[in-house]
Amino acid sequence: MRDHEYPKHLEFTELIELHNGYAIHWAVSRSDVHPEKWIGHFRAIKEATATIRGSIIDLQDSEAAAQNRAIDDAKFFVDEALVDQGRATLDHWENGDYRVYGYAVPAAGGGFHPAYVVDRARGIPDAPRIAVKFRVVTSQVCEFEGIAKVMALSHGDQRVNSGQDLLF
Repeated sequence: MRDHEYPKHLEFTELIELHNGYAIHWAVSRSDVHPEKWIGHFRAIKEATATIRGSIIDLQDSEAAAQNRAIDDAKFFVDEALVDQGRATLDHWENGDYRVYGYAVPAAGGGFHPAYVVDRARGIPDAPRIAVKFRVVTSQVCEFEGIAKVMALSHGDQRVNSGQDLLF
């Protein structure tokens, strides 16, 4: 991937749905060196944050393949930026009146610690929205980020089921 200027006259298309709060824009262009090949380009935009942008240097055989690669890479780089901030999450898991969000936090010696947040989706109207503030499970290290996020959901779900230390 390269992150310098785009080819001139490039028209970007925005995805309908946001990805972790970022608007993903993609475009494709033909390779100057190999006109039968395509290059994907992307930018991910979120207010009050730096725009993530890039062009895919592996040439693709079709326009559709370049588009898909640009969108996939944009999402990957958004997720990486959020992991660096400790904010990338697995889709939430609902348990009764609560939602558990699973995160992965890089561990000092390599791997990832599971982390979670529990918020109140419904129930007591005047209770705080956050039931469990951001909690890192430092006693566990997972080799892969995805596994850490799944484990985080499990830890948060167990905490909801136990009723332990939920803010009221």
